[in-house]
Amino acid sequence: MKGLVFGKGWLGNRIADHFDCRMSDNDILDCETVGAELLDFRPDVVFNAAGKCGSPNIDWCESSETHKRLTMYVNAYAPVVLYHMVEGVAKKLKQPMLLVHLSSGCLWEWGEDVTEDTEADPPSYYSLTKIEGERRLPTEKCLVIRLRMPLSSEPHPRNLITKVSRYGNVLDTQNSITVIEDMLPALEKLISQGARGVYNVVNPGSMSPAELMLSYKETVDSEHTFDVATVESLKSSGLITAGRSNVTLDTAKLEAMGIKLPPVVERVREILREYKERLCEGNGSKAPDNAEAD
Repeated sequence: MKGLVFGKGWLGNRIADHFDCRMSDNDILDCETVGAELLDFRPDVVFNAAGKCGSPNIDWCESSETHKRLTMYVNAYAPVVLYHMVEGVAKKLKQPMLLVHLSSGCLWEWGEDVTEDTEADPPSYYSLTKIEGERRLPTEKCLVIRLRMPLSSEPHPRNLITKVSRYGNVLDTQNSITVIEDMLPALEKLISQGARGVYNVVNPGSMSPAELMLSYKETVDSEHTFDVATVESLKSSGLITAGRSNVTLDTAKLEAMGIKLPPVVERVREILREYKERLCEGNGSKAPDNAEAD
């Protein structure tokens, strides 16, 4: 497979590494340079991992009119523009090209076992732009994967483990989680099987951020402390402004393709052990006494 990745963030780089793809240096909003690169490189698969989720969190996306415009352009308009460029170049070159779009599972404020066909009810401006990006795509002709709270054994600011470990207040609500080490081979299988449409790509089961931090404390840092919070308490204290999504996603459609990811609770424990090892390697230090904690 000859792949081209747009979006130089954490997920984009993980995809490029896994599939041994070319990482584009071009801005996805620059149609002229993107089109020229597609013509020159002639990929079989184009991954859209470009997205605007804000920093330090999604509150940024609706904190000003400028931020809202940029978030809408990147999340809602750019995917369909990229799709049409891919289709146009494919026709010109007379070769098939597949667009794979990375979307989000945070399209509802609350929900259990939400399927790919459940009508979205976005709780934030960020969520609104992500579902608008999906709606503008002819999903029967491309592949859209919905990820939820992605985490990995790789320490990184965008990794759920790293992010939540820095919070003093952590939600105790059940959510789906996507383990990146499991998502990548699942995505590879979907592509190889010619899948089209929208797929929830999460590990079966659910886990709350508070449960994640309890496991983090047992496995990674025995001195870690945090307080359990609710969405309402975080809003009332001014720690967040935009709505948050607390959702579990149904995986039946993915499993019908013969793709079943490992259960989330057991898998997260394994990932935390690997995460700790990588932290220790990065610090050049020995693992603390609780290295074998389960």
